[in-house]
Amino acid sequence: MDRKTPLPGASDAMSDDEGGVDDILQNNDELVVKDSVKLLPGLLEFSRLVNANIQDPSNGPINSVQFHRNGQLMLAAGLDKHLRFFQIDGKRNPKIQSIFIEDCPVLKASFLPDGTEVILSGRRKFFYSFDLVNAAVSKIGPLTGREEKSLESFEISPDSKTIAFVGNEGYILLISAKTKQLIGTLKMNGSVRSLAFADGGNQLLSSGGDGHVYHWDLGTRKCIHKAMDDGSLAGVSLCTSRDSSLFAAGSTSGIVNVYKRDDFLGGRGSH
Repeated sequence: MDRKTPLPGASDAMSDDEGGVDDILQNNDELVVKDSVKLLPGLLEFSRLVNANIQDPSNGPINSVQFHRNGQLMLAAGLDKHLRFFQIDGKRNPKIQSIFIEDCPVLKASFLPDGTEVILSGRRKFFYSFDLVNAAVSKIGPLTGREEKSLESFEISPDSKTIAFVGNEGYILLISAKTKQLIGTLKMNGSVRSLAFADGGNQLLSSGGDGHVYHWDLGTRKCIHKAMDDGSLAGVSLCTSRDSSLFAAGSTSGIVNVYKRDDFLGGRGSH
């Protein structure tokens, strides 16, 4: 099911003296000033700015905050079922828009890397997308043929083509970011707890209950490598570097191992 719902009128969804999200996306002004002066080793100067959501604080825990790729627009979402957008200028941080998601306390919200949409999820068998260009909310799911009661955990590929959700019983659900349809599944031996994309979105790493880190080729949908994360009983977090040459794996032991990915795939497991 993919249901598109128009947003409330401008007086309800936007602040009185500001434009919508689309106005911010069309602004090419840089928030961060680039400087040729390098920071001295070990020293970092900073100053506290006005709270990002000072104009509209959340009524409950905030589970996601993220900047848009343009550096000015920031989202905040949480258990009060609201997705809020703020223009971060460091002085007023005006609220641009607020969307109420009636049936989904938000556990995760994330911009697509291309900046066109926001994906929202909670402890529900469906998820939402918010189209920034058309200002429309879509409810997606339940997914055909799947029995997951929660789609709260997901990652988006760097090329904005694929959304990978943590599923039941070791399954990873691959969703097309364009059509929002299920395009494939991957199956681990243990439960899935963490995902991270690599190689520009062509590969996926996963970890979970069996303490292994899996590498998947998303072209063939096959596992190309599996190895134990050193000292791990169960994996709970993964992260890859921008160029995918390194990845970090966190586990229930409290240790974060950092690996050279080529060495790990070659069986040397250097870290």
